[in-house]
Amino acid sequence: MAKNSIKTTTPRKSKSLNEFQRQKPTRLIRQPVLISLEDEKSARHYFSAIQAELRQHRIVVVADYKGSAPKSVVKAAKDKFEEQQRLAEKDDFEQPFEKDHVWVVFDTEGPQNEVRRRQAAAALDQCRALGFQTAISNPTFEYWLLLHFEYSVSVFADGKAVVTRLRSHVKDYDKELSKDVRKHTGKYQNRYRKLRTGFS
Repeated sequence: MAKNSIKTTTPRKSKSLNEFQRQKPTRLIRQPVLISLEDEKSARHYFSAIQAELRQHRIVVVADYKGSAPKSVVKAAKDKFEEQQRLAEKDDFEQPFEKDHVWVVFDTEGPQNEVRRRQAAAALDQCRALGFQTAISNPTFEYWLLLHFEYSVSVFADGKAVVTRLRSHVKDYDKELSKDVRKHTGKYQNRYRKLRTGFS
């Protein structure tokens, strides 16, 4: 004989409209970094490689190219920063940039280039007013790559002089080809770690 049983049910409470709204993300938020660059070659290839390597740990956004003049690099950073802030206001899943996570990267092109020096100084003032960070290479970005291989405080007249020195370490270095920067990125990292103590 089947046992008697009593099945009880509790009436479900109707959901309020607020409960149907999309919940805010609860996962760990990775603060994004925005980088604005003056060129479409060496620096962009280098940071794109880092962007790919860090994608599991850090969101790195490279701003669209808007020209090589320092003020154009600042504008590219400002435009991307403001675009992302607007997206974040509309969508909880979009992460806004913090101003101290925005980096503007450009060259001075050497002490002999007085026009460029004034442009760089003006761009630096702009970045300070906006609260952005700056990374300025003197004379060119290749000097940063050279520091991955040797501790150097040499004064280089121009970018060509830096590239000549860099090719003593990377014989086939060519800023036109992304594979040349990407191919040697791993080599840069180990030597860079050793050099950090020399600059700290």
